[in-house]
Amino acid sequence: MCKNDINKTDQTKPTTKMTTPEWSHCPQCLQCPLRQASESTSAKSESGFVAAILVWLNKPHVVNRRLIGSRLIATFSYPRIKTREETRKFLDTVKNRFVHSTRWTGESSVQRGIEKRQDNVDFTNEEAVGIEHHTNENNVTWEKSKHFTEKDVTRGLNGHHSNDDNVEDHFTDVQIEDLITSPEDLVVFVRDLLPRNLDLHQILREVITYDQQHQEFHFYPIARFDKEGACLSVDNDMPYSFMFLASDSGNRIELKICKAIKDDPSLASMTYFWLEKRLLCKVARWSGAETLRTDTLSLRTVSVEAYNQLYNQLKAKYGPKLIEEWPERTDPKKFVYEDIAIATFLLLLWEKERQETKCEKQTFVDLGCGNGLLVHLLTSEGHSGLGIDIQKRKIWDMYGDATRLELRALTPSADSLFPEYDWIIGNHSDELTPWIPVIAARSKYNCRFFVLPCCLYNFDSKYNEKTTGLTSYRTYLNYVKKIITVCGFQVEEDVLRIPSTKQICLYGKTRTYSQSEESEVDKRITEFIENQCSKNKLLHNKSEDSNPMPADLMNMKDANTWSDNFKPRLTQKTSGMCKSVPWNIKIDVVNVVVEKILAADDSKFINLPDGRVWHKGGEIPLPKIAQLLNQDTLNYLKTENGGLQTLLRNFSHIFYVVSSTVRLRDYTQPWQQRRKVKQKNTARSYKTSLCWFHQNHPDGCPVSREECNFAHGEEELREKTHH
Repeated sequence: MCKNDINKTDQTKPTTKMTTPEWSHCPQCLQCPLRQASESTSAKSESGFVAAILVWLNKPHVVNRRLIGSRLIATFSYPRIKTREETRKFLDTVKNRFVHSTRWTGESSVQRGIEKRQDNVDFTNEEAVGIEHHTNENNVTWEKSKHFTEKDVTRGLNGHHSNDDNVEDHFTDVQIEDLITSPEDLVVFVRDLLPRNLDLHQILREVITYDQQHQEFHFYPIARFDKEGACLSVDNDMPYSFMFLASDSGNRIELKICKAIKDDPSLASMTYFWLEKRLLCKVARWSGAETLRTDTLSLRTVSVEAYNQLYNQLKAKYGPKLIEEWPERTDPKKFVYEDIAIATFLLLLWEKERQETKCEKQTFVDLGCGNGLLVHLLTSEGHSGLGIDIQKRKIWDMYGDATRLELRALTPSADSLFPEYDWIIGNHSDELTPWIPVIAARSKYNCRFFVLPCCLYNFDSKYNEKTTGLTSYRTYLNYVKKIITVCGFQVEEDVLRIPSTKQICLYGKTRTYSQSEESEVDKRITEFIENQCSKNKLLHNKSEDSNPMPADLMNMKDANTWSDNFKPRLTQKTSGMCKSVPWNIKIDVVNVVVEKILAADDSKFINLPDGRVWHKGGEIPLPKIAQLLNQDTLNYLKTENGGLQTLLRNFSHIFYVVSSTVRLRDYTQPWQQRRKVKQKNTARSYKTSLCWFHQNHPDGCPVSREECNFAHGEEELREKTHH
């Protein structure tokens, strides 16, 4: 992209920036005209602009959903470019080094192992990847293939090289300070844009230059690679640039695009329209944000490229069959794809561990395994393991004998250790989540663990603590991290890309103490658990969670149990949604609520077309309704996987519940739903049940028998038809 002067509309504005050399044509081809667009921004300085561009550099997937992420190939410094010929020479040099002398390693890299993927390249064989470390005649410092890292930028700018190839270096992003304080003329990045679907899209390799003096970023496409690693043309990909323009009349961000490229979305990943209407607007908005996270949050401990490849392989391998044959009532797509994503992360994490430690294929036990799908996936991919849950699911019978699933209640104790397994997994393990680091620490010295916290539990009760400025979820995550630290593990945290609001996983694979110190650490763990449980006992003497513990679980208590008050989830299965609540209790609740609504101070009366006056009643907050019921009834409703609100919504032909308030259903108005539901075939249910209002309301039904879908008397009842 060319470095043009500020366009004529901006030339009248005083500016604090130096103007760039006047180029009227694209420097990449020397002849194409330019297309320009600009957007105002609330950014007060160039630092906001730089931060916005770093979001696009580090995590392009947040604005382009076709992408899974990006990968840095190299960073280096380069003398300032002043002419079109110098630009062409620069691009030719970069292409020779980063296109013609190297290939992208395709999907076979998953099988070959992490150390042979380009983002974790074996630096002892630099010739193999076509990247050398040297300073050439132009004083350009070339760097090795890595992710955006602070160390990479520092080494590139200062012309120094370190042999420190710590794996954690690969997953740190470029920071604002690395660019703003740069003493060099240009900072150059070579990056790959990684598509989600390699069958439909190719990897795009770009050269990105940052000119601090002119506050301008240039993006040059230099190559495409298909999934086999073959180099393809970039004739349909357009170079573009962003520049920050400071002015007394308002700061702006200018976008320049080469106009000669055909604007065809089927040929290029970024079109004129998308760059101007989508990316430019995003950059302008991000620039003015007071707080902006420029670093990548998800998948920081595994290769995004490898994750994408393996996830798509597993999705194609297992997804269709599992979704087609799913026997549960839950949404198959959510659960299948979520567990495939979790399995992908674990498989890559374990693969990396094998490369680092030379260990054998890891074994595992999944505590609270639920539907057992994660156990099935990991087992099918060659890892021997076991899943344990207090309740069997119908889908268990589909997996076959190779997938080992065990039905039993698990109480944290000396009898619940697993020294025969390498990893202990807690995937939405609820009340077992805080115990999993403890079980791992006490099973054996080299046992590791992985937890994906969901519901908030302490060692023996619900976790209800709050921290000012933090969400309940983050407060709980910090609590689990504290447990992990007490158990002597180095805390690792990552964000998974799964269809869930609870995406943060925690795991421990490295101990912070020697094996000879195990007894001291075990004492520390015991003291911590006792302290937490005693504190919980004081806080929860009048706990809302008053579910009784079944007698068979009470009998399991013995001297080996680590907490007297721990409650496994109940083994008896409830139908949920208060459907198994006895009819007499339901009717009692309905009568109490109707009486309160009709006696409300804000009661309304409706004049009906037939001359009658119908008492509509008022609107009552649910908390006031709850005060009318005894505590035993409320607690019982909670044990049925619901509550008062759920019960009232089950009587939607009587009540309309919205925004934590309840009122009588008014049949003279269109039927209102709290949320969209599947459209029912009203012909099948027409007049198949008696009208509650006709039988029970003091003023009867507000509509005539001809208009009412319910029967006004047994003589109108008809048999429900079936498909």
